[in-house]
Amino acid sequence: MKLKNTQGRIIIVDDVPKNIQLAANILTREGFHVEFSTDGNEVFNLIKDRDFDLILLDIMMPKMDGYDVCKQLKQNENTKDIPIIFLTAKSGAENITLGLELGAVDYVTKPFNIEELVRRVRTHVELKKKTQELKEANLSKDKFFSIIAHDLKNPFNAIMSIHSLLREEAVKIQSEQINKYLDLLVPATKNAYSLLENLLEWSRLQNQTKIPQKNNFSTEELIYTSIYPLSELLKQKEIELIYDLGENTKVLIDIHMMGSVLRNLLSNAIKFTKRNGKITIKSEKQNGFIKISVSDSGVGIPEKRIKSLFVIGEHVSSVGTEKELGTGLGLILCKEFVEKHSGKIWVESIEGQGSVFCFTIPA
Repeated sequence: MKLKNTQGRIIIVDDVPKNIQLAANILTREGFHVEFSTDGNEVFNLIKDRDFDLILLDIMMPKMDGYDVCKQLKQNENTKDIPIIFLTAKSGAENITLGLELGAVDYVTKPFNIEELVRRVRTHVELKKKTQELKEANLSKDKFFSIIAHDLKNPFNAIMSIHSLLREEAVKIQSEQINKYLDLLVPATKNAYSLLENLLEWSRLQNQTKIPQKNNFSTEELIYTSIYPLSELLKQKEIELIYDLGENTKVLIDIHMMGSVLRNLLSNAIKFTKRNGKITIKSEKQNGFIKISVSDSGVGIPEKRIKSLFVIGEHVSSVGTEKELGTGLGLILCKEFVEKHSGKIWVESIEGQGSVFCFTIPA
């Protein structure tokens, strides 16, 4: 039997059909998806191919009682995290204690008190979902930090190698060669600094110590002040920067956060645009929002990678057209900063033809 799903998936295991019908009616009215079994042995097959958020399990059943069912479920790697609430006509402390020792999270006595049943089911379904979200977040962060550690090795290895070479060969190396080696140190140092700066910003966001300090700025002020630090990079690759700016509208923003967004997007555009290419910065008003876009004539992004660009834990870093290094951390920061301003960020790209990164902020 399957009923409509909105709040969570629940399976009721009880050998008395009337008990199942009563509990199912109560829970489906509250928006839960309910399935059932009258046999403790059958529950293992039912949950094998389905994801359930909670099991309501009767204790006194023929063939296999609720205690044995609970014990086996908790010993199985695939089902051990599903919360179990015992349904029992026994209210003795020893029965409740045994159930909790076997891994159940709660119990409900029969006959059911409607409010109690709904409250306990909802509480444990929500706890299970929150626990799962936390596990996934921690896994993503673990993966993310392993990526960061890997990406930090590249610039620091370059710095240490050149440093060692200069120390060992200092007497023999000509001044022209020394300058050449020092020139190699600059991008490696800048890349390491940029990565650490972004990592610090991201850490502050996660610890909620980074709160937007919003003030009124014009869109032109935001754009011009944000891109100025990158003017030298544009000159080095002889890239033409084109402005297509609409109405100079006032926006309430944290200029540091939104400036970081623009600099990250422009820095990426420079990185993936070939020498003598073009980059366009456009602003326009749309449906109560200011839309700002950074489009380039660069190498574009493969379609399969686009969905991963703003996802923590996905390694999306790649080398620029002139071997520039970097990580995907900047784009993750962009997403978080834009969302702190109730906006959205996205990318449109065709491999080999360039990319357009867009974001919106309330006007």
